[in-house]
Amino acid sequence: MPDQIFHEMEAEQCPIELAHQMIYQAIEYAERFGFEPEKDFALTQHLLAPRGKLEEPYDLTFGLNGKPFFVAGPYDNAERIMRQLEKTAGPGNYDFLMPIGPMDLDDF
Repeated sequence: MPDQIFHEMEAEQCPIELAHQMIYQAIEYAERFGFEPEKDFALTQHLLAPRGKLEEPYDLTFGLNGKPFFVAGPYDNAERIMRQLEKTAGPGNYDFLMPIGPMDLDDF
C-alpha cells in the first residue's frame, strides 16, 4: 500500500506527538461541520494514545484560508459531503476540489 501512496515521493517520518495531535484535532475540526470518523476508526483508535496522554505542542490549522476544504476522493460520497458543508458551514463558506470525469485509484 505505501508504494501506491508514495509512488512519486518518499514517506516522511514525523514525531508521534504530531501524528496524534493531527488525528485528534482533525476529528474535532470535522465534528464542527457534522462529520464523524469512519466506522473503522473504532478499531484503529486503539493504536493511538488516549487524548491528553501526549503533549500537543504544535500549532495546527485545518481547512484552507479559514474555511473547510473538501478534496473528493474515489470512495467519497461527494454529494452527501457537499450537502453537509452547505448546511453546516453555509453557502460560500467552504471550498472543494472535484475531479473531472471518472476517478481511478491509479490517479491517486
